[in-house]
Amino acid sequence: MLKKMIRYVVVFIIVILFCGGYYLYKLSNLPKEGDVDIQASLQYDYAQKGYDLELYISKHRNSHTIIYPYIDGLSIYTFSQTNSSALYVPDSIGYDGITQNKAKERLREKTYQNSFENLVGFWIPDDEGKYETKLFYPKDNDSAYINNAYVVCVTKTELFGKVYTCSKIVSVTNPNE
Repeated sequence: MLKKMIRYVVVFIIVILFCGGYYLYKLSNLPKEGDVDIQASLQYDYAQKGYDLELYISKHRNSHTIIYPYIDGLSIYTFSQTNSSALYVPDSIGYDGITQNKAKERLREKTYQNSFENLVGFWIPDDEGKYETKLFYPKDNDSAYINNAYVVCVTKTELFGKVYTCSKIVSVTNPNE
């Protein structure tokens, strides 16, 4: 009887250790700020009378990631439709409440503004790799000066019913500086 009880205790301990190890493994795969690197540059396009925002995105692991470009004073963007097959063009743009709120929070820390009405993002593929995309912002007014230009990257994952996010904000290289 005692040997049977010891066997059950050993099996129970092994199951607990296995579950704990699995949980720690999953926690180590939560999104981190270094999972995605972004370079962003802004150029004025005289032919189209607007700004081109070029993004170079390197994903170092598979993750669910959305990019929120923000340029103060410019409205919604479109994707450049060039003949280059190297440019990534998403199927749609939009946002979800979780990632958009995280992006707004990061922008508030940088710009000290509270309103980001036209903050719309686009999802990049979940697979790791390098992605290049080009966005076009039509010029809304006569002002040629760009004050605040940032790109916010938000990575989101769900683990055991809880949503985890990680965000990164990158300053856009500005031609006015």
